[in-house]
Amino acid sequence: MEIQVPFENEYLFGNTFLEFIPHPTNWIGDVLDLLTIVCHYLGGITFFVILLPILYLFYDRRFASYLAYAVFSVGIINGLLKYFFMSPRPSNLSEKFISISSHVREYSFGLPSGHSHVSILVWGLFFFHFKNFFIRLISLFFIILTPFSRMYAGVHYPGDVILGFFCGLISLLIMLKYKQQILHFPSPSQWSKPLQKIKTFSLLILALTLLFTLLELNPYNTFTHLQSLSSVISAAGAFSGFLIGLFFLNYKYPNLPQHIKKEDRWLGILLLVLGILFFYFGMSYIFKNIFPDNGLFRYMRYFVLNFYFSFFVYFFIQNKKKTINA
Repeated sequence: MEIQVPFENEYLFGNTFLEFIPHPTNWIGDVLDLLTIVCHYLGGITFFVILLPILYLFYDRRFASYLAYAVFSVGIINGLLKYFFMSPRPSNLSEKFISISSHVREYSFGLPSGHSHVSILVWGLFFFHFKNFFIRLISLFFIILTPFSRMYAGVHYPGDVILGFFCGLISLLIMLKYKQQILHFPSPSQWSKPLQKIKTFSLLILALTLLFTLLELNPYNTFTHLQSLSSVISAAGAFSGFLIGLFFLNYKYPNLPQHIKKEDRWLGILLLVLGILFFYFGMSYIFKNIFPDNGLFRYMRYFVLNFYFSFFVYFFIQNKKKTINA
C-alpha cells in the first residue's frame, strides 16, 4: 500500500475539495463574496495598523499591548513557516473562482494560512476578554468563517487552513496561559538600574529582529520567497518599535492612566490620523518609489510607525500639558 506524504495528498493539498465548494450566482453568492472580502481585509496589515493604536490610545493600553504581541508574533512565525515550507497556493481552479479571486490576491507561499492563524488568535482573545454577548458572537463568527473564506476564495488548500487553525489555537492557549505576565510586561519601575537595562534590551531587540532582513540576501529567493518574508520583516519592525517605545513609556510615566483622558481625546485622534497617514501610507509611497522591495526600509517603516504610537503620542500629550501648566 502506497503511503502519501501530507503535501502530496490530493484532498489536503489539491483542488478536489476546493472544487467541491459551491459558489452560488444569486444573492447568496454575493453575500459570500462580500464576507470573504471582509475576512481578507480583517486579517491584513492595514486593519491592525488602525485597530491596535485605537485600542492602545482610547481603550486599554495593557490589553492593546497584549493583542499587539499576539499579532506581531503571528506575522513573524507564520511568515517564516511559509518561507521554509515553500508550499504553493492553489492554481488551475475552475471559472467559478474568478469573480472572487480578483478581489483576494495573495503572492506569498500558502502553508500555513496566515489569516486562519491570526483570526483564531485575535478573535479568540477578543472572545475571552470581552463579556459582551454581541462581541463574543462576532468573534465566533469570524473564527469559523475566516478559515472557510480562504478556501472559498481559492487562495488556500484545506491543509493550509488546518495547519493555520492549529497554529492559531496553540498561540491562543499560550497567550491565555501567560496572560497576566504578558499584560504587565514590561515593568521598568520594578527593575534595578532601569534605564541601563532598557538601553541594553532595546539594542538586543534591534539586533535580533534586524536579523530577519538578512534572509532577503539569500540568492535563491524568488518573488514568492520575498513576499513571504515581507510579513516577517514588517512584524519584526513593528514588534521592536512597539516594545522599545513601551519600555521608555513605562519608565518615564510609570503611573500613566491606561488610556488617553477625555480632555485629550481629540488631540489623540488627530495624532492617530496623522501617524497613520504619514508613517503608514506616506512612508509606503516614498519607499515604493525610492527603495522598492528593500527589507531594511520596510523594517524601518514599521519600527517608526509603532514607536510613534507606543511612545510618542503619549509623550507629546504629557509634554503639551506641562507646557500649558507652566
